Amino acid sequence: MSHSSLLKKLALLGVVLLAFGGLVSCTPFSPAAGSPSSATATPPASAASAASAPRLIPSTCPMTLPDPYVQGKNIECSYLVVKEDRTDPNSRDLLIAVARVKSSDPHPASDPLIMLQGGPGGALLSQFDFFASAGSINKESGKRDIILMDQRGTGYSSPPMKCDEYFAVQAAQVEERISTADALKQQDDAYKACRTRLSNQLHINLNAYTTFTNANDIHDLISALKVPQVDIYGVSYGTRLALEVMRSFPQQVRSVILDSTVPAQTNANQDVGNSIARVYRTLFDDCAAEPGCAKAHPQLEQRFWSFVGKTQKEPVIMRVQDSTT
Repeated sequence: MSHSSLLKKLALLGVVLLAFGGLVSCTPFSPAAGSPSSATATPPASAASAASAPRLIPSTCPMTLPDPYVQGKNIECSYLVVKEDRTDPNSRDLLIAVARVKSSDPHPASDPLIMLQGGPGGALLSQFDFFASAGSINKESGKRDIILMDQRGTGYSSPPMKCDEYFAVQAAQVEERISTADALKQQDDAYKACRTRLSNQLHINLNAYTTFTNANDIHDLISALKVPQVDIYGVSYGTRLALEVMRSFPQQVRSVILDSTVPAQTNANQDVGNSIARVYRTLFDDCAAEPGCAKAHPQLEQRFWSFVGKTQKEPVIMRVQDSTT
């Protein structure tokens, strides 16, 4: 099957892929962690009048802390105060939610590890319970502190920029049988409504929420931590952000891990269709060429598309937990 034919077939999966992609890239928190808009996430009042110099203001951890994490013992939380627009001295202050997971080593390394979430739109503090239970945050074996942050506009950072308009449409589309074109139109309208609300009602300068400004936030965070250098672990969009930090502030970076890299020279959103097609094409061709895989999964490509066609006519009903409650 040609690349173009594969792209056309992938259009059959459009609504499902769009819905799943929205869940991955836009959902900033897990249910157990609680909503970033809850009372526990309220930033300290003293931060509202903070000066422009970036600094960390200690705070109660806004997320639920599972065992064995205890604030003040093996985890500390704070808000990094930065300007929304660094070119405007009168710009509003932003509060970037930060958590520092303390190493169990009595003599931890001087370079902490900063973890950068993907999305864009993912938030690490809001997903702390998931990462802790999955072992992604392991204080027992680590030789250095681990720094987590909710990037500007996400999770427990303030102001929040969650697009409820989009999530309402996304949830409704799960129940509907609509074309990809109609689904895209509904989602586009929802994003426009969200943009209007953020700009006109909350007066948020959307031009100040970019990879470059995110990288400057990390630069300010490293300075506020008063450490000479850091290690960075980026996942998905977090790798794109890590690349920008490496380019703009190389002197602050000791080492970097890029997991599922988003190259700086590509537009991930525009390339997603071709990327998905390439992944499927590689999977089908490699399996057919490898005797063991070909024997275990004969005619994998034909069977896959047959299943897709069947589920288009007779959708598989699954019960899942509402990710927004």
